[in-house]
Amino acid sequence: MKLPRLVALTPGDVEDAGVDSLVRTVSMALEAGLPGVLLREPRLLDRAWLGLARRLREACDVAGGAWFGIHDRAHLA
Repeated sequence: MKLPRLVALTPGDVEDAGVDSLVRTVSMALEAGLPGVLLREPRLLDRAWLGLARRLREACDVAGGAWFGIHDRAHLA
């Protein structure tokens, strides 16, 4: 898949309590036509980060296969 010209980057300061809100916000943006999202959340522990990644990947799939990328965490990719 070719990298879209516009992608949203997650804010990078999300903690466990903010994950649901982030997923809702990203899902709404994808439904509105955002072509892709890059996950970068260094504050989350690996388990929480992986759960968030799965939820965002699913949101991208639901949005017609939007591009999904990750920043860092190669060991979880």
